[in-house]
Amino acid sequence: MFFSVVIPLYNKERHIVRTINSVLSQSFMPFEIIIVDDGSTDSSLNAISEFKSVDRVKIISQRNLGVSAARNRGVDESVGKYVVFLDADDEWFPWHLDELHAIIKDFPGCGIYSVAHFIMQDGIKYYPNTGFEKEFRGFVSDVFDAFGKGLALVNSSTACLSRVAFYRAGGFPVGITRGEDVYLWLKIAANDGMAHSARVCVQYNKDAENRSDNKVNIEVPYYLKYLDVIQSNVKCKENVSKAMLTLLYKGIIYTAAGFRVSGSVEAINALSTLKVVNQSFFLQFLLLILKVAPRWMLLLLRKRRHSKVVT
Repeated sequence: MFFSVVIPLYNKERHIVRTINSVLSQSFMPFEIIIVDDGSTDSSLNAISEFKSVDRVKIISQRNLGVSAARNRGVDESVGKYVVFLDADDEWFPWHLDELHAIIKDFPGCGIYSVAHFIMQDGIKYYPNTGFEKEFRGFVSDVFDAFGKGLALVNSSTACLSRVAFYRAGGFPVGITRGEDVYLWLKIAANDGMAHSARVCVQYNKDAENRSDNKVNIEVPYYLKYLDVIQSNVKCKENVSKAMLTLLYKGIIYTAAGFRVSGSVEAINALSTLKVVNQSFFLQFLLLILKVAPRWMLLLLRKRRHSKVVT
Protein backbone atom coordinates (compact mmCIF):
# COMPACT_ATOMS: atom_id res chain seq x y z
CA MET A 1 0.00 0.00 0.00
CA PHE A 2 1.45 3.36 -1.02
CA PHE A 3 -0.86 5.77 0.87
CA SER A 4 -2.75 5.48 4.14
CA VAL A 5 -5.20 8.32 4.83
CA VAL A 6 -5.72 9.10 8.52
CA ILE A 7 -8.76 11.13 9.58
CA PRO A 8 -9.21 11.98 13.29
CA LEU A 9 -12.89 12.51 14.07
CA TYR A 10 -14.49 14.40 16.92
CA ASN A 11 -17.99 15.92 16.68
CA LYS A 12 -18.04 16.63 12.95
CA GLU A 13 -21.39 15.12 12.01
CA ARG A 14 -22.17 17.89 9.51
CA HIS A 15 -18.92 17.57 7.57
CA ILE A 16 -17.44 14.09 7.86
CA VAL A 17 -19.43 12.42 5.06
CA ARG A 18 -18.38 15.10 2.57
CA THR A 19 -14.80 14.80 3.77
CA ILE A 20 -14.72 11.01 3.28
CA ASN A 21 -16.34 11.27 -0.14
CA SER A 22 -13.63 13.69 -1.22
CA VAL A 23 -11.08 10.95 -0.43
CA LEU A 24 -13.05 8.23 -2.19
CA SER A 25 -13.16 10.48 -5.27
CA GLN A 26 -9.36 10.46 -5.62
CA SER A 27 -8.02 9.58 -9.07
CA PHE A 28 -4.97 7.85 -7.55
CA MET A 29 -5.28 4.23 -6.45
CA PRO A 30 -4.81 2.29 -4.23
CA PHE A 31 -5.12 3.75 -0.75
CA GLU A 32 -6.75 2.96 2.57
CA ILE A 33 -8.71 5.24 4.89
CA ILE A 34 -8.35 5.01 8.66
CA ILE A 35 -10.98 7.00 10.58
CA VAL A 36 -10.37 7.31 14.32
CA ASP A 37 -13.39 8.52 16.27
CA ASP A 38 -12.01 10.18 19.39
CA GLY A 39 -15.05 9.77 21.62
CA SER A 40 -17.50 11.93 19.64
CA THR A 41 -20.61 12.96 21.60
CA ASP A 42 -22.70 13.91 18.55
CA SER A 43 -23.92 11.69 15.69
CA SER A 44 -20.59 11.46 13.87
CA LEU A 45 -20.39 7.67 14.18
CA ASN A 46 -23.92 7.25 12.87
CA ALA A 47 -23.12 9.58 9.98
CA ILE A 48 -20.25 7.38 8.79
CA SER A 49 -21.99 4.04 9.28
CA GLU A 50 -22.63 3.89 5.52
CA PHE A 51 -18.87 3.48 4.95
CA LYS A 52 -18.49 0.37 7.12
CA SER A 53 -19.06 -1.84 4.10
CA VAL A 54 -16.36 -0.14 2.03
CA ASP A 55 -13.34 -2.48 1.97
CA ARG A 56 -10.65 0.19 2.09
CA VAL A 57 -12.29 2.11 4.96
CA LYS A 58 -11.44 1.19 8.55
CA ILE A 59 -13.36 2.84 11.41
CA ILE A 60 -11.88 2.80 14.92
CA SER A 61 -13.50 4.12 18.09
CA GLN A 62 -11.66 5.15 21.24
CA ARG A 63 -12.38 7.21 24.33
CA ASN A 64 -11.58 10.88 24.04
CA LEU A 65 -7.78 11.13 24.26
CA GLY A 66 -7.19 14.16 22.05
CA VAL A 67 -6.30 14.70 18.40
CA SER A 68 -2.65 13.67 18.78
CA ALA A 69 -3.59 10.30 20.23
CA ALA A 70 -6.20 9.82 17.50
CA ARG A 71 -3.71 10.56 14.72
CA ASN A 72 -1.08 8.32 16.31
CA ARG A 73 -3.61 5.51 16.61
CA GLY A 74 -4.52 5.95 12.96
CA VAL A 75 -0.88 5.62 11.90
CA ASP A 76 -0.43 2.55 14.10
CA GLU A 77 -3.45 0.89 12.45
CA SER A 78 -2.32 1.76 8.90
CA VAL A 79 0.00 -0.07 6.52
CA GLY A 80 0.93 2.50 3.87
CA LYS A 81 4.48 3.57 3.10
CA TYR A 82 3.27 7.17 3.32
CA VAL A 83 0.65 8.56 5.71
CA VAL A 84 -1.56 11.41 4.51
CA PHE A 85 -3.59 13.39 7.05
CA LEU A 86 -6.98 15.03 6.63
CA ASP A 87 -9.10 16.88 9.18
CA ALA A 88 -12.71 15.73 9.40
CA ASP A 89 -14.13 19.02 8.12
CA ASP A 90 -11.82 19.69 5.15
CA GLU A 91 -11.93 18.40 1.59
CA TRP A 92 -9.48 17.19 -1.05
CA PHE A 93 -9.75 17.86 -4.75
CA PRO A 94 -9.66 14.63 -6.83
CA TRP A 95 -6.03 15.16 -7.87
CA HIS A 96 -4.60 15.51 -4.35
CA LEU A 97 -3.07 12.03 -3.99
CA ASP A 98 -1.93 12.11 -7.62
CA GLU A 99 0.00 15.31 -6.94
CA LEU A 100 1.55 13.93 -3.76
CA HIS A 101 2.57 10.76 -5.59
CA ALA A 102 4.18 12.86 -8.34
CA ILE A 103 6.29 14.99 -6.00
CA ILE A 104 7.34 11.93 -4.00
CA LYS A 105 8.60 10.34 -7.23
CA ASP A 106 10.23 13.55 -8.49
CA PHE A 107 11.79 14.52 -5.15
CA PRO A 108 12.42 11.26 -3.29
CA GLY A 109 13.85 10.73 0.16
CA CYS A 110 12.01 13.45 2.10
CA GLY A 111 10.30 12.89 5.40
CA ILE A 112 7.42 15.26 4.66
CA TYR A 113 5.57 16.43 1.54
CA SER A 114 2.90 19.10 1.23
CA VAL A 115 0.67 20.89 -1.27
CA ALA A 116 -1.13 24.23 -1.37
CA HIS A 117 -4.65 24.89 -0.12
CA PHE A 118 -7.52 27.37 -0.20
CA ILE A 119 -9.17 28.74 2.92
CA MET A 120 -12.97 28.90 2.69
CA GLN A 121 -14.46 31.48 5.03
CA ASP A 122 -17.80 33.29 4.84
CA GLY A 123 -18.31 31.96 1.32
CA ILE A 124 -15.04 33.48 0.08
CA LYS A 125 -11.92 31.59 -0.94
CA TYR A 126 -8.56 32.90 0.25
CA TYR A 127 -5.17 31.78 -0.98
CA PRO A 128 -2.70 31.85 1.94
CA ASN A 129 0.85 33.02 1.48
CA THR A 130 3.30 30.11 1.43
CA GLY A 131 6.32 32.09 0.27
CA PHE A 132 6.44 30.22 -3.05
CA GLU A 133 5.35 31.11 -6.56
CA LYS A 134 2.20 29.27 -7.71
CA GLU A 135 4.24 27.17 -10.17
CA PHE A 136 6.70 25.93 -7.54
CA ARG A 137 7.45 22.21 -7.23
CA GLY A 138 10.59 21.09 -5.46
CA PHE A 139 12.67 20.65 -2.34
CA VAL A 140 12.22 23.18 0.48
CA SER A 141 15.78 24.27 1.23
CA ASP A 142 14.98 26.04 4.53
CA VAL A 143 11.70 25.00 6.12
CA PHE A 144 11.95 27.62 8.87
CA ASP A 145 12.31 30.41 6.33
CA ALA A 146 9.52 29.03 4.12
CA PHE A 147 7.11 28.43 6.99
CA GLY A 148 7.84 31.82 8.51
CA LYS A 149 6.76 33.68 5.37
CA GLY A 150 3.11 32.86 5.87
CA LEU A 151 2.70 30.09 8.44
CA ALA A 152 0.78 28.23 5.73
CA LEU A 153 3.34 25.91 4.15
CA VAL A 154 1.76 22.75 5.55
CA ASN A 155 -1.18 21.86 7.77
CA SER A 156 -3.04 18.81 9.02
CA SER A 157 -4.99 18.40 5.76
CA THR A 158 -2.08 18.92 3.34
CA ALA A 159 0.68 16.95 5.08
CA CYS A 160 2.06 13.63 3.85
CA LEU A 161 4.66 11.88 6.00
CA SER A 162 7.01 9.01 5.40
CA ARG A 163 6.08 6.27 7.86
CA VAL A 164 9.75 5.86 8.80
CA ALA A 165 10.16 9.59 9.46
CA PHE A 166 6.95 9.70 11.52
CA TYR A 167 8.12 7.04 13.95
CA ARG A 168 11.67 8.37 14.05
CA ALA A 169 10.27 11.74 15.20
CA GLY A 170 8.13 10.07 17.86
CA GLY A 171 4.72 10.90 16.38
CA PHE A 172 2.39 13.63 17.63
CA PRO A 173 2.91 14.72 21.26
CA VAL A 174 -0.06 13.39 23.24
CA GLY A 175 -1.89 15.75 25.57
CA ILE A 176 -1.02 18.88 23.62
CA THR A 177 -3.99 20.84 22.26
CA ARG A 178 -2.28 23.54 20.22
CA GLY A 179 0.65 23.59 17.80
CA GLU A 180 1.30 19.85 18.10
CA ASP A 181 1.05 19.38 14.35
CA VAL A 182 3.38 22.26 13.41
CA TYR A 183 5.91 20.90 15.91
CA LEU A 184 5.95 17.55 14.11
CA TRP A 185 6.11 19.08 10.61
CA LEU A 186 9.10 21.24 11.58
CA LYS A 187 10.89 18.43 13.39
CA ILE A 188 10.56 16.00 10.49
CA ALA A 189 11.41 18.61 7.85
CA ALA A 190 14.54 19.68 9.74
CA ASN A 191 15.71 16.08 10.18
CA ASP A 192 14.56 14.37 6.98
CA GLY A 193 13.87 17.11 4.43
CA MET A 194 10.74 18.42 2.77
CA ALA A 195 9.30 18.87 -0.72
CA HIS A 196 6.33 21.05 -1.65
CA SER A 197 3.99 21.60 -4.58
CA ALA A 198 2.20 24.94 -4.91
CA ARG A 199 -0.67 23.27 -6.77
CA VAL A 200 -3.90 23.79 -4.82
CA CYS A 201 -5.25 20.38 -3.80
CA VAL A 202 -7.12 21.03 -0.54
CA GLN A 203 -10.01 23.16 0.69
CA TYR A 204 -9.61 24.20 4.32
CA ASN A 205 -13.04 25.02 5.77
CA LYS A 206 -12.50 27.78 8.29
CA ASP A 207 -16.21 28.09 9.09
CA ALA A 208 -16.67 24.47 10.18
CA GLU A 209 -18.13 23.92 13.64
CA ASN A 210 -15.83 22.75 16.42
CA ARG A 211 -12.81 23.97 14.44
CA SER A 212 -9.82 24.04 16.79
CA ASP A 213 -8.54 27.37 15.45
CA ASN A 214 -11.96 28.96 16.04
CA LYS A 215 -11.91 28.11 19.75
CA VAL A 216 -10.49 30.20 22.56
CA ASN A 217 -7.38 28.29 23.60
CA ILE A 218 -4.88 30.05 25.82
CA GLU A 219 -2.27 27.31 25.59
CA VAL A 220 1.06 28.44 24.13
CA PRO A 221 1.51 26.56 20.82
CA TYR A 222 3.81 23.61 21.30
CA TYR A 223 6.00 24.43 18.31
CA LEU A 224 6.85 27.78 19.93
CA LYS A 225 8.00 25.96 23.07
CA TYR A 226 10.05 23.61 20.88
CA LEU A 227 11.79 26.47 19.05
CA ASP A 228 12.24 28.39 22.30
CA VAL A 229 14.08 25.46 23.88
CA ILE A 230 16.41 25.22 20.88
CA GLN A 231 17.26 28.93 20.80
CA SER A 232 17.79 29.11 24.57
CA ASN A 233 19.96 25.99 24.84
CA VAL A 234 23.65 26.91 24.77
CA LYS A 235 24.52 23.50 23.29
CA CYS A 236 22.10 24.11 20.41
CA LYS A 237 23.11 27.70 19.64
CA GLU A 238 25.02 26.71 16.51
CA ASN A 239 21.79 25.20 15.12
CA VAL A 240 19.75 28.39 15.57
CA SER A 241 19.41 30.14 12.23
CA LYS A 242 18.08 33.62 11.59
CA ALA A 243 15.10 32.00 9.83
CA MET A 244 14.31 29.85 12.87
CA LEU A 245 14.42 32.87 15.15
CA THR A 246 12.23 34.87 12.74
CA LEU A 247 9.67 32.06 12.72
CA LEU A 248 9.68 32.02 16.52
CA TYR A 249 9.13 35.81 16.66
CA LYS A 250 6.34 35.69 14.07
CA GLY A 251 4.66 32.78 15.81
CA ILE A 252 4.65 34.66 19.10
CA ILE A 253 3.25 37.82 17.51
CA TYR A 254 0.52 35.99 15.57
CA THR A 255 -0.45 34.00 18.67
CA ALA A 256 -0.66 37.15 20.79
CA ALA A 257 -2.78 38.84 18.13
CA GLY A 258 -5.07 35.81 18.09
CA PHE A 259 -5.46 36.00 21.87
CA ARG A 260 -6.40 39.69 21.56
CA VAL A 261 -8.94 39.01 18.80
CA SER A 262 -10.58 36.26 20.87
CA GLY A 263 -10.85 38.61 23.82
CA SER A 264 -8.33 36.74 25.95
CA VAL A 265 -6.06 39.68 26.64
CA GLU A 266 -4.63 38.15 29.79
CA ALA A 267 -3.71 35.01 27.83
CA ILE A 268 -0.97 37.08 26.19
CA ASN A 269 0.82 36.89 29.54
CA ALA A 270 1.23 33.14 29.00
CA LEU A 271 3.68 33.93 26.21
CA SER A 272 5.97 35.50 28.80
CA THR A 273 6.85 31.97 29.91
CA LEU A 274 8.95 31.68 26.76
CA LYS A 275 12.59 32.49 27.40
CA VAL A 276 12.96 34.41 24.15
CA VAL A 277 10.30 36.89 25.32
CA ASN A 278 12.15 37.54 28.56
CA GLN A 279 15.35 38.09 26.56
CA SER A 280 13.82 40.56 24.08
CA PHE A 281 12.62 44.07 24.97
CA PHE A 282 11.27 44.28 21.41
CA LEU A 283 8.92 41.33 21.94
CA GLN A 284 7.90 42.58 25.38
CA PHE A 285 7.00 45.96 23.86
CA LEU A 286 5.01 44.38 21.01
CA LEU A 287 3.03 42.22 23.43
CA LEU A 288 2.13 45.32 25.45
CA ILE A 289 0.94 47.04 22.26
CA LEU A 290 -1.13 44.02 21.23
CA LYS A 291 -2.90 43.98 24.59
CA VAL A 292 -4.48 47.36 23.79
CA ALA A 293 -4.65 47.16 19.97
CA PRO A 294 -8.17 47.61 18.52
CA ARG A 295 -9.74 44.22 17.78
CA TRP A 296 -11.17 45.43 14.44
CA MET A 297 -7.71 46.40 13.24
CA LEU A 298 -6.25 42.98 14.05
CA LEU A 299 -9.14 41.24 12.29
CA LEU A 300 -8.51 43.35 9.19
CA LEU A 301 -4.79 42.59 9.26
CA ARG A 302 -5.50 38.87 9.66
CA LYS A 303 -7.63 38.83 6.50
CA ARG A 304 -5.07 40.86 4.58
CA ARG A 305 -2.49 38.12 5.18
CA HIS A 306 -4.26 36.13 2.48
CA SER A 307 -5.08 36.87 -1.16
CA LYS A 308 -8.81 36.85 -1.89
CA VAL A 309 -9.77 34.55 -4.74
CA VAL A 310 -12.57 35.76 -6.99
CA THR A 311 -14.74 32.81 -8.06
